[in-house]
Amino acid sequence: MKFSVSQIGLALSFLCGCLISGAPAESTEDLAQSTLERFSSALATGDAGVLSNLSSPEFRMVEDGVEYDLRAALSSTKAAIRSAVVTRSTGDFYIRRQGDVAWAVYRVDGHFKSRDASGDFHRIETAVLSRHGDIWRVEILTSSPLTEQNGRSKE
Repeated sequence: MKFSVSQIGLALSFLCGCLISGAPAESTEDLAQSTLERFSSALATGDAGVLSNLSSPEFRMVEDGVEYDLRAALSSTKAAIRSAVVTRSTGDFYIRRQGDVAWAVYRVDGHFKSRDASGDFHRIETAVLSRHGDIWRVEILTSSPLTEQNGRSKE
């Protein structure tokens, strides 16, 4: 197989750029986790653009037994943030992938503060994501109160 000088030059430039940057490529699971972290942040702020970009057209969320599509989830989120400031942080991710589908279990810790009350919350969320090219999109999300973790109380 013959390569032109310009093809070799382009390949060497790419390789040198990778070596110089020193930045490791993100794994598929890291990209799925990043999607869920951004999705969670967008839920806390009611960012419709980010939520739309990171969810599939068939998106469904089940929170405490109530099912929402994206429009209803956004409406519920915006109603909540009109009356309170909400923060969410994610952690303890467990992600598995097979082909273009990934599923995850992770913890969400947060805080809400309204005029009348404030408090912390701890939730466990599960998600199914599908990959469209290089982009992971959330298909299904469930969210429930965290009562135990690894057989221990959440405290």
